[in-house]
Amino acid sequence: MKTWVKVALVTTLVAVPAFFLGPILFPPADVGVEPTAAQIPQLMFLAVGDALLLGLGVSFLLFGFPVVRRVSPDSKLRAWVMYLSIGYLIVSWWPHLNMHAANGIDFGGLLFIDYTFHLPLEVAGVALALSFITLISSRTSSSEELAAEEPPRGQRGGTCPCQVGGVRRRSTKLPLLVGLRGRARLAHVERLCQVSWLSSTLAIRPYDTPHMVGILRRSLELLAGRSGRATRKRCSMRRS
Repeated sequence: MKTWVKVALVTTLVAVPAFFLGPILFPPADVGVEPTAAQIPQLMFLAVGDALLLGLGVSFLLFGFPVVRRVSPDSKLRAWVMYLSIGYLIVSWWPHLNMHAANGIDFGGLLFIDYTFHLPLEVAGVALALSFITLISSRTSSSEELAAEEPPRGQRGGTCPCQVGGVRRRSTKLPLLVGLRGRARLAHVERLCQVSWLSSTLAIRPYDTPHMVGILRRSLELLAGRSGRATRKRCSMRRS
């Protein structure tokens, strides 16, 4: 079963009961004022949105951690902070607003709601902001380190990062932006290219692909005027 199907199923199974159980678990307080006929559809729309957010939050808590872990592969603590903050920001609205409706104007209840929902929401927002800043900083520093490790252009011995000075080397620090496909491409490039020491960039030999050697050889012969194909001879100009 695909992930989006699981998310849709869990969201529906959570949102529908939450929509009907909200007024039962949290009966609205009697404040002496009844909503008008024009306000009732708007309140119903908000109730539907709160129930859907609850379902989406439960789906995120069930299936979202692997995605967050891939976003932050270098820090498990940051991944957990982002995961819990996002989950709380989505899930908490259904009980939060229902408790407001049931509390009325009781100041003791308002303080309880503030410390239970408002303060954690502020903490979650700050935690997400700090996580975003540290994530971007780590990726930027990794990209700068990778750029510093690259040899300058025109350096003798070739520019292929697979082998320099006759010794194969691998970069120990890969950028965080490189995913699984990028790592696979890097390994493929390292396997295909081999650079001899004190050789030019034309000495890159794709030794795993013999047909590419033939193509390169024919191209070089054509440039050197040694092609086996018949060419048009240049007519000599007679002197008058």
